[in-house]
Amino acid sequence: MRAIRRGDPRLCPLCERPMRPGVGPAQARSLRGHGTRVCEACGIEIIEPLPQIDVLLDLYREDYRLHPTSTESRSSASSRVRGAAKTLIFMLHRWRYGRLASDGLQPAGRVLEIGFGSGTRLEALARSGWDSAGLEVAAGPVESLRERIPDGDFRVGSIETSDYPAETFDLVLLYHVLEHLDDPQPALEKIARMVRPDGRLVVALPNRDSLTRRIFRPYWYGYQHPEHLVQYSKRSLESVAAQSGLAVTRSRPQPYFHAVGDSLANIVDPAWTHPMRRRMIKVLAFPVGLVLVLLGDAAAIEIELERAG
Repeated sequence: MRAIRRGDPRLCPLCERPMRPGVGPAQARSLRGHGTRVCEACGIEIIEPLPQIDVLLDLYREDYRLHPTSTESRSSASSRVRGAAKTLIFMLHRWRYGRLASDGLQPAGRVLEIGFGSGTRLEALARSGWDSAGLEVAAGPVESLRERIPDGDFRVGSIETSDYPAETFDLVLLYHVLEHLDDPQPALEKIARMVRPDGRLVVALPNRDSLTRRIFRPYWYGYQHPEHLVQYSKRSLESVAAQSGLAVTRSRPQPYFHAVGDSLANIVDPAWTHPMRRRMIKVLAFPVGLVLVLLGDAAAIEIELERAG
């Protein structure tokens, strides 16, 4: 796959077939003046116009809005509720991610999460005996996680600038990161070299083929412009992985219960100026999102990969 910043923007960077207009920049304020182009052949969708790199770096330096840290002040009641929720999340993460390395035969190993955000997954895995490492472009989440896991290896940086040795990790997590990259193939190739021969890479991202996208169209939660540069279908994600020297071992829906709430919030608060209002909408819409997940709608997809050959 060629970088979307190079070559003819009218041709798909994945299969080099003509692309057609997708959503228009005037369809919703939440699109922030950006539209998309779509390849019907492989299902990939790309932001248009492509934002400048310095614009994106400025966004992430300000501690990207989807990456809350543990230093926020809250009421004691709110803290108790969040503490109970966090305990439940820890239990789920310890059960879920603890079985990924070597198909569950290896109870713990070394894990790297790229773009770890709040760090909940890494904190849960560290409590289960994993040697945790993480990479984030924003300094706030890194400082927060260093306080919570003093013996971990957490760095500020990007995939492109990272210098981890080859065959270092049993498990690499890439959750809702790939859609931020304008050149995913070299990033995946580099990550593939970091993974040990019997290890796993797990990628999760919004699913362009989901029912929620068809319902909400320009207000779909996946259109977080200008940060999200590329939207993938299951087919296009598997194709990018194959071109990067990775083999798909398993794919499944990622239960993202807030897809409906986030999409509705884009209608009510397209400028992201009322965080409490957005949070309330997400809570109220949660039952609808839960029903859609139970009915099989894959608002997000999760794919396990291993080194090919």
